[in-house]
Amino acid sequence: MVVGNELKAQSRKTKREKGHKIVPSVKPEEETVEVERVFDEFVEHEKKAITEAAKAVESLIPEGFKKHGEAALHEMVEGYRRLFNTAIDEIAAAFDRAKPDDKDDEKPV
Repeated sequence: MVVGNELKAQSRKTKREKGHKIVPSVKPEEETVEVERVFDEFVEHEKKAITEAAKAVESLIPEGFKKHGEAALHEMVEGYRRLFNTAIDEIAAAFDRAKPDDKDDEKPV
């Protein structure tokens, strides 16, 4: 690797001696800013495309279907909420029943 670096350095010296100038074509920070700007624009276009696609699909669904679908989803969520709350209450009650009584610990030995 050292030999390769030495050859590159000699090549640069030779180009300078011949009158060639080594000039970077684009500054790295300018290139980074340009890439970031282009990527931000891309992301913005993709967000708009997804929003419009969602609106297109939504326009295909009849209003009655949307209304009843939302009501069904609401009922399903309420059912799961009731189920989970009951399970949590039962688990808490089981823990309370499993606790040792304080009176048992105070017996003289």
